[in-house]
Amino acid sequence: ITIPSTADIGATRLRIIASSNNFPTDPCNDPGYGNCCDFGVNIAEALTSPSVVTLAATSVTEVSAILNSTVNANGNPTHAVFNYGTDMSYGTNLPGNPWTLTGNSNTDVTANLYGLTPNTTYHYEAVGYGAGGYVSGGDMTFTTTALPPAVMTYSATNISGTSATLTGDVNANNSESAVSFEYGLTDSYGTTVDGAPSIVSGYYNQYVIADLTGLDMNTTYHYR
Repeated sequence: ITIPSTADIGATRLRIIASSNNFPTDPCNDPGYGNCCDFGVNIAEALTSPSVVTLAATSVTEVSAILNSTVNANGNPTHAVFNYGTDMSYGTNLPGNPWTLTGNSNTDVTANLYGLTPNTTYHYEAVGYGAGGYVSGGDMTFTTTALPPAVMTYSATNISGTSATLTGDVNANNSESAVSFEYGLTDSYGTTVDGAPSIVSGYYNQYVIADLTGLDMNTTYHYR
């Protein structure tokens, strides 16, 4: 229902008519046939929407960040939330701190995010909603910092007189990482060979190997 701009503020009557062939045209006449219902309506003064500004994120780490905004309730009870995700569809929301605001002054609103993915760009917006309507403070982004890869060396397999297969796990922690094995007669190693695969990415453990040939028989090798 759209309230006419000429409507009087306060209690008034709303009449809804079901008519036939556009008759009657006057809601105050006896329709003769059809149906009408009356409702009491209280027309209030127009409410002022909240004012919301999304601010830059702070304390950004590999897996966490603090979202910031200012919200002015403009005299109407207003809830503050943040929407965030890896694109502008967001997908996740988090109550702001504080969550409920009143009054007519700018209030700093924050939210602490945890469990984020390293080396990832996130979109976020601050939102104020309540009797005054739903207002977005605009989209902003931040990028979590990168972690070094996590690596585990495993026992060698397929050991023969002159060959062996080196094995391990690498988690690139969402950054592209080159994989290689070092080996030699001491823990100074001295020889490097590419792993297979030689490049890994993503945020999960990936099994990597390197096949060595031309080794000396009956010899102990160090590797990592």
